[in-house]
Amino acid sequence: SRADWLLRHSSPRARSIREPPAPMTHTRPFDSAEQAQRFDRRPVHPRLLAELDDLLHLNGSEQVLDVGTGTGRVALRLLPLLPSGGVVGVDAAMAMLQRAGEKRSGAAGYRLIQGAAEHLPIRGGTADVALFAFALHHLADPLAGLREAGRALKEDGRLVIGFQSMEIISV
Repeated sequence: SRADWLLRHSSPRARSIREPPAPMTHTRPFDSAEQAQRFDRRPVHPRLLAELDDLLHLNGSEQVLDVGTGTGRVALRLLPLLPSGGVVGVDAAMAMLQRAGEKRSGAAGYRLIQGAAEHLPIRGGTADVALFAFALHHLADPLAGLREAGRALKEDGRLVIGFQSMEIISV
């Protein structure tokens, strides 16, 4: 599959991975407004965000698929870098998407869709970049999520994975 190919053929700038991280034992989505607000208050290290910006190589017109968009912390940060592009944020938890929608406050170019990463409700071959910003470890089946991201990518698309442990991978 395309995701398997992406994992085997990473770019020279990317750090290599042999297999996706083991899933967390608590894979239930953050399904309450209180959990979404608490999640939104958790800090993201500025260095991680800077590395993420560097690896994305955005030219301003890309369509970015933010898998596990959560409360939109990363997606909303990307929007100013995409004046003629956009971000589609997918998350399984409606409470997280509602929080992202509240923060969006009319920002153009950011669509929110409820869905599982392992079965993305996205047409194949439509995304320039598929981004797992600190979300892959939440999936019950991370490899299925990677395969789905690969399916959603255009032929020359890029997959970027961020881990809160200061590791960012781009393939």
